Amino acid sequence: MIYREHAYSVVQTNSAGWTWTVQMEGSESRTGASHRRESAIGAAFAAIDKVIEAGARLRAVSHNVVDGRMIAKTATE
Repeated sequence: MIYREHAYSVVQTNSAGWTWTVQMEGSESRTGASHRRESAIGAAFAAIDKVIEAGARLRAVSHNVVDGRMIAKTATE
């Protein structure tokens, strides 16, 4: 299945459980479990949203490298 251009799967593990997996390009896969299918789908969506949001924040903030560390630029720089 696809959500926000990223693939995810939801599989019933037994009569009372569901496992979700999200494979993000360029990062490790994320997995989790839930008692309800709808909850597993929601958790997969949240994992995708979180990775997309984190990537957007990294692209939005410029950095300087000082002594080998990345330091976010301030608005006045």
